[in-house]
Amino acid sequence: MKPPDPSSTVPTPREPPRNERAAALLAGGGTTGPLSREQIAQIVAAKRELAPILKGQKVAQRTAGGLISAGILTAILAFFGTFSITALVMGLWMIVAGFIEHWQGQHIHYLKPEAFTILIRNQLLLGAMFVILGLWWMLEVRWGWMSATEKKEIQSVITAMSSVGGGAGEVRSLITSIEYIAYGSIVILGLCGQGWLSFYYWQRRNLLKKYLVGTPEWIISLQRHDTV
Repeated sequence: MKPPDPSSTVPTPREPPRNERAAALLAGGGTTGPLSREQIAQIVAAKRELAPILKGQKVAQRTAGGLISAGILTAILAFFGTFSITALVMGLWMIVAGFIEHWQGQHIHYLKPEAFTILIRNQLLLGAMFVILGLWWMLEVRWGWMSATEKKEIQSVITAMSSVGGGAGEVRSLITSIEYIAYGSIVILGLCGQGWLSFYYWQRRNLLKKYLVGTPEWIISLQRHDTV
C-alpha cells in the first residue's frame, strides 16, 4: 500500500494555547508576542483578586434553582390544594425571581456591575413580597379574613381533633399558633434571607467596581473573553 503524500495531507486545525490566544487579543492594544513573566504574574494576581467576586455567580445560580423549585411547588399547592390567589402570586413571583437570578448570574462572568445591581433589586423586591404576604396572612388569621373553603377545612380539622380528645377551643388555639409561626417565618425569611443576599450582592458589586478601576484594561479584556 502506497503511503499518503505528506504534501497533500490537510493539517488538522489546532486550537492555539491560551498564551498565544491572549497574545492575539493583546495585539489589538499594541502588545504582540507571548506574554512576559510580568504580565503572567499580573494575570495570576488579578485572578486571585477576582475569585471572591465570581463566587457571586455560584451563589446566584444556586439561589435561582432553589427559588424556581420552591416557586413551582408553591404554585402547584396553591392551585390544586386550597386555592389561594396570594399563595399563587407568591409561587409565580418566586419562579420569575429565580429566572432573573439565573440570567443575571451569567452576566457576572463578564464582569458587569449592573448584574449585581439587578440581583440586589430582585432580592429586595422578593423580600418585600415575603414580608407583605406573610403579614397579610397573619392579619387574615387575626381577623378571620379567610375564604369560606379555608374556614371549612380548618373547622373540619378542629372537629376531627376534638373527637379524639381536647376541647375545640384548645384545638383552635393550637392551629392559630401554628399559622402564626408559619406566616411569621415567611416574614423573617424576607427580612433576613433576602436581606442578607442583597447585602452580599452589594458587597460583591463594590468589590467588582474596585477591581475594574484598579486592574489593567488588557487583563479585564482577556477575562471577559474567557482567555485567562
